Amino acid sequence: MTSSKKENPLISVIVPNYNHARYLRKRLDSIIYQSYSNIEIILLDDASTDDSREILAEYAAIDSRIQCYYNEENSGSPFRQWQKGIDLACGEYIWIAESDDFADSTFLETLLQKLEKNATVGLAYCSSWQVDESDRMIRLLEPWASEPDAQRWTEDFINEGKSEIREYPLIGTNIHNTSAVLLRRSLINQVDRQFLNFRYSGDWFFFVSAILQTDIAFCSSALNYYRWHSSSVTTAAEKEGIGVYEGCQIANYLISKVNVDSRKIRHFANYWLEKWAESRTGISFRLNVAIFYEAIQLTLNGRIIPLVKKANTGQILRWVRQMATRFFSASTTKVLKADPIMEHIVKGRVPWSRTYNAYQRDFVIGAIEDECLMRTFKDGLSLPAGYGVGVDERCVEYPWLFSCFPASPGKVLDAGSVLNYDYILDQPAIKEDDLTILTLGPEAGACYYIKGVSYLFADLRDTPIRDNFFDFIVCLSTLEHVGMDNTIFTNNSRYKENRPTDFVMVMNEFRRILKPRGTLLLSVPYGKYQNMGMQQQFDKALLTEAMEAFGPVDRSSMTFYQYQSSGWQVAREDECCEAQYNDWIAQFWTKGVPIPQIVRVEPDLAAAARAVACVQMVKSQ
Repeated sequence: MTSSKKENPLISVIVPNYNHARYLRKRLDSIIYQSYSNIEIILLDDASTDDSREILAEYAAIDSRIQCYYNEENSGSPFRQWQKGIDLACGEYIWIAESDDFADSTFLETLLQKLEKNATVGLAYCSSWQVDESDRMIRLLEPWASEPDAQRWTEDFINEGKSEIREYPLIGTNIHNTSAVLLRRSLINQVDRQFLNFRYSGDWFFFVSAILQTDIAFCSSALNYYRWHSSSVTTAAEKEGIGVYEGCQIANYLISKVNVDSRKIRHFANYWLEKWAESRTGISFRLNVAIFYEAIQLTLNGRIIPLVKKANTGQILRWVRQMATRFFSASTTKVLKADPIMEHIVKGRVPWSRTYNAYQRDFVIGAIEDECLMRTFKDGLSLPAGYGVGVDERCVEYPWLFSCFPASPGKVLDAGSVLNYDYILDQPAIKEDDLTILTLGPEAGACYYIKGVSYLFADLRDTPIRDNFFDFIVCLSTLEHVGMDNTIFTNNSRYKENRPTDFVMVMNEFRRILKPRGTLLLSVPYGKYQNMGMQQQFDKALLTEAMEAFGPVDRSSMTFYQYQSSGWQVAREDECCEAQYNDWIAQFWTKGVPIPQIVRVEPDLAAAARAVACVQMVKSQ
């Protein structure tokens, strides 16, 4: 290669590390002594507790191509470290070199040639040796796919990405190890950022998403050494069972993107069901249920049941129970049949059905307690595929709210009683706060004085609270009820109103009782304006009016979430402006009559709002 910049592109080498001091010297030596030398080396330490920092600093001192970045707190996800490195990278190509692996000195030179000679190729990878903790070579890793041609990987090849997935769908990609891959930076910009939501299998999702966008090149020479040891992420994923769950999720994603032959999908489904059978006894019942659901979805997509699309709910439920008998113990199967959450899943996750409340509660708890997902909400990133299908807006409002709460306790006003549930009050984010819940009247069986909660029964338009009192005000899905027919919440006929502009009075009141630099956390159903009697759906004009009524702010932010048949997802404001509330459920609320036992199911399984605006405003001094 010549030394001209065009023919000598910069490669960014990203090394995410956590407690791999034992392997770091081998890793770093294999990078700095690459035959291709025009590289920048980005070393990322995720708050290691071993000697990693000292080793990284030592290498940075002897090689000017190295930059070190240290996290003071562990990010909780290696894939967030990937993204951090990608954001820092300046190269035309990216190599994510895992800190416990190592490479042949010709690795970069060989794979770069594949990419430089073929403009349509965005990803090149090579064969890998598996090595143990002492660098002993265990075996040459064989492709996962044994059909239709196991000899294919004995020679170099180039193939269209989608074609590769259609022909070899068992894993979606035969990339054993991230360290074996060199990518174009331009391709990474097209990767679905949902990979950040995975705990263990983000690399697999990342590469599946990348391969869908490009041609790929394979090098049959084994230039990568993939270390397998007891503390590896892959080993942990297998032990905990989450790897199987995430594998099923990715499989369903893959099948939704590429038209794969049903026979191959069936093989795919059986693979994951068998993997589940191997690990199910060592993992929790709830995770088993989650895995089971994803596996069922996969098998249904694969048409394992003939004419399954024509099967009724009872037929599918009977089949599910047969599968449960096969994969669960007899005692667990009995519990499974009686479990309302599992029943809700297998009966199609119908909103407002008999089992809906139990499922919604469990879903919200799981979301709030998922550290990786909470970081996703905090950073405003894309939510996992299929998130919250058939669940109302609480599944995005609560995680968004808790992602905004500070670590230090303060005086908090819950304006509307959205926090008045035991499973919410027990969350560490608010457990130490001085919490006051303000609502029109007492709620039967829902007073938690024993948890230190204060209650105030009053009208939000005129509260008996002194000026500048609260550090935080929480008002989730409440503002839309102000001035409307609230007799559904109280027997007092004085609250049967039709004063849809009274929310302005509440915003003025919020400003009065909030301390300077205090924070208002507000959400409203958003989209096309609807007056439903007991509430109204805000459009852009009303939301703007509400924010202006609050007055001057030091800072503010808005996050929009949109519901579609594929679940909840972060969205732009303009994508939500035509969203409509579930008019069927709104009719019952407007009339103040109970929801019937036989519910109408919306085609997209929408439970209530199809979009929400989540607003954070900090009052000016």
